[in-house]
Amino acid sequence: MINIKDALIYRIRPILFKKINKKVKNNFQSDNKSVEYFDVKETTNIKSVEDFFEFKDNSWSQIKYIENHMLNDLTPFKVKDVSYENDNVCDNSKVEFLSDGIIKCFHEGVRNEWVLLKYRNKLQKPYIFEFDAKINTVNSEFQIAFNFDNLGKRYRFNFRHNEKLSFEVVYKGFFHNHICSQFLKVDLGVYNNFKIIVCNNYYQYIVNDNVILSVKEKEKLFNASGLALILWDNDGNLLDVSYKNMKILEI
Repeated sequence: MINIKDALIYRIRPILFKKINKKVKNNFQSDNKSVEYFDVKETTNIKSVEDFFEFKDNSWSQIKYIENHMLNDLTPFKVKDVSYENDNVCDNSKVEFLSDGIIKCFHEGVRNEWVLLKYRNKLQKPYIFEFDAKINTVNSEFQIAFNFDNLGKRYRFNFRHNEKLSFEVVYKGFFHNHICSQFLKVDLGVYNNFKIIVCNNYYQYIVNDNVILSVKEKEKLFNASGLALILWDNDGNLLDVSYKNMKILEI
């Protein structure tokens, strides 16, 4: 027997995407702003990294059932099971949390492979998130998710295939990709410095003190204050990334 709600949502999904995507894209614009120097109120140096970040991967309910989550976000009523709301603990075989503040992520290449490091605390805006990262392999996505509520509701700076950085939003059941983009290529196998500046309506991505992308927001789409580092590969390549010197600067 055909599920009427499912049939309806799949039928209207392309129409809803066109409408919502236009609204989201019109809400942001890129900016050529240079690096700003802020008065730093407080600095949190992240040394005991396992105390600050929680490991998640493909076994996390939000990842396993992301399609259900996205479909349910489309409408006021739930059309799919809500198993994704279970915040289960994931067995960690992909990440090493080292005592010197280094996080090593490594896993043999398989398609649709996730490594997600969810910051355990809520963040007070405005802030700067700074870290050094050594990217050893080309992957589908090297992502910093901010204004993070859950996988279905987040902003993200998404560095794809070591060739392009995009500002993107996951919202109302859809991935709104490539809202603003800029060419970016970094040297592999060495540490590069990354900073993101998160203000109330302004976001900036800086690599090795060079501004790569600045984005202005007209109206806030939702309120959220989480943060996550996400690695994703859909080409069967190794995931091999290390992070160190992580810090949060309140500005």
